[in-house]
Amino acid sequence: LLATRNTSHGKKESHNRHATGSIILSCSDLYKAKLRDNCVARSKSVSPPEDYFTKMLTKGDLVTDPTDPEEVDDLKAFLADCEGFIMGSPTWNTSALTGRSGLGMDQVCEQLRAGELSDVVGNKKAAVFGCGDGFLYGDNFSEMVDEVYHALKGAGAEMVGHWEYTTDDSDDENPRYYDGFTESKAIVGSGGSSPDGQSQGSAEEGSALYGLVCDQENHSEMSEQRVKVWCEQLKAEMA
Repeated sequence: LLATRNTSHGKKESHNRHATGSIILSCSDLYKAKLRDNCVARSKSVSPPEDYFTKMLTKGDLVTDPTDPEEVDDLKAFLADCEGFIMGSPTWNTSALTGRSGLGMDQVCEQLRAGELSDVVGNKKAAVFGCGDGFLYGDNFSEMVDEVYHALKGAGAEMVGHWEYTTDDSDDENPRYYDGFTESKAIVGSGGSSPDGQSQGSAEEGSALYGLVCDQENHSEMSEQRVKVWCEQLKAEMA
């Protein structure tokens, strides 16, 4: 999911924009980040998970008009208008080395890694987010976040938006509290930043994820506050 200034380049019309899961959003002004308090959809159960992320970001002024990357004829021209990016995707292909989303975001990452988008991504600020199931996929928690993060970083983007977390259950209402997940490449210092580029980090030993992760399956009640806190963080970091 990408936050961009406009969608004037090569966007196709579609009546089923959410079908594939990876979405491009346009924003009115990324750097002012005019997010209102109601930036999160209040639904407790939204499926598929990418619909939930679309709703929670398009409720604010930051992003509007979701578009699947597969519906953009010229991705490079589209991204050239971007002042910055917020990219995200679900993780369907757990444990995969690459192509972890199983969706259109895989092709975006391939182009980023190949250097095909470096001249339109380089030196621009970017943040990533994802969704994960901390109990069913606790040993591969939201690892597409790592893949998107390092694809952008490798293309020269200035990465922001690390999400500090805790596994201390003494305050289980803390939006930064996570339970269930044990390992992930999305933990800062692991995945693409590890010596072999693929090592997982330990949830207990880590302290931050490469970007925001919401667990809508197990902790939907925390998602709203998590997004609010992260958006406030992005206002400062992307200014």
